[in-house]
Amino acid sequence: MRRFGSFDWRAMAASIVMTAVLASGTTQWVMFNAASDSVAAEIAGDHRRSLLAASPIDIVSSDRHTVKPWLDARIGVSPPAPDLATDGFALIGGRVEVVSGRPVPALVYRHREHLITLVAEPQQGGRVTEPKDVSSGGFSMVHWSDGAFSYWAISDMERPELDDFVARFRKAAV
Repeated sequence: MRRFGSFDWRAMAASIVMTAVLASGTTQWVMFNAASDSVAAEIAGDHRRSLLAASPIDIVSSDRHTVKPWLDARIGVSPPAPDLATDGFALIGGRVEVVSGRPVPALVYRHREHLITLVAEPQQGGRVTEPKDVSSGGFSMVHWSDGAFSYWAISDMERPELDDFVARFRKAAV
């Protein structure tokens, strides 16, 4: 029979373990989201700089067979570069971005008077995620992963138009 006010060490130990698990899970979630926000802000800054530069692209070409080898020769990787010109999104070239201290490929598409930068960070582990809104710095931005690359599409156009680009890119890149 338990006495009122008796102390159960097992219950105390279980509550300490549960608190530690919840605290570490919360810390990991906060760190992941902070890292994602940091990358989004970095990509928004890179996009803004490209718009202020004399040319927003390093290799000028609408031919993916020119852009992909150029990127591969500089950084050893290049993402899919589907031709979306008939859909109103013309590939105009590419450049190398630096994200979190690493060079990554960026494709540049034009839709009417708007430029779309598509940063494709090589991904380890093959995680696939659906597109989500991570708009930053006054730009519309969408992030998703296909298992090989983690993509960041950014532009100053309205979100529905950028969503249309992302859907067409994802469909054509398969």
